[in-house]
Amino acid sequence: MSHETPATDRPLTTALAEAAATAGRAPSVHNTQPWRWRVLPDALELRMVRYPKLAVTDPEGRLLTLSCGAALHHARTALAAGGWTPVVERLPDPAEPELLARLTSMRHSGGDPDAMRLVQCVQARHTDRRPVSDEPVPPAAIDEITGAAAAEGARLQILGPDQVLALASAAGHAGAVEATDPQLREELAYWTSRAGTGTGLPPEVLPAQAPQTTVPAGTSGAPAPCRSGRATTARRRTGCSSATRTSPTAGYGPARRSRRRG
Repeated sequence: MSHETPATDRPLTTALAEAAATAGRAPSVHNTQPWRWRVLPDALELRMVRYPKLAVTDPEGRLLTLSCGAALHHARTALAAGGWTPVVERLPDPAEPELLARLTSMRHSGGDPDAMRLVQCVQARHTDRRPVSDEPVPPAAIDEITGAAAAEGARLQILGPDQVLALASAAGHAGAVEATDPQLREELAYWTSRAGTGTGLPPEVLPAQAPQTTVPAGTSGAPAPCRSGRATTARRRTGCSSATRTSPTAGYGPARRSRRRG
């Protein structure tokens, strides 16, 4: 492992430690922050932490892995903002499956202005669990998000109207099943009762009721009751008029808006 010493006296280890701290603001399942960083003289290692209290919610560790991926992105962005370009080794040691990534071979140049802007966004971001409105997302915003996903080697799937309805129906069914699962409810209760620990979700950020949407009803082919207008297309397909919609932010005033990073 090697790195070039920058013109500043600021040591690389300081930049690595600050990158790990910035990564701690990444979103994660139930705000569990399931990662551990190890700061080496010229490298940064990311390990995943498995929690027994997620065994039912995330039995295969998929959500934990995605959470750690978000943290890795934030660490890389913080390093780029400081002018450091690392080589990212993913799953570098088969003997250590919990070691997800190692950032090494640091090269220093000028700070990346785009990365600097993103770090500012990282410091300000929070998860807002309130229902969304039915205002269409501007095409330019979709293009920008699609481009950001492609830059990370991912693909953003844009759902068509029929797919939105199918997803809403599946999500509604899954929510009903989860509501009757005592083990899932026990895990959620655990992660919403950790005030002051720095992890978990305070009860006040959880919706007072399940996010409402318009979905097809069962197998009869009849439309479900119009409970909230999520999409104009959905309202047209189910016969909902604007007069039947409930407010997308009902019960979620500013006091209920979460500023937690999870």
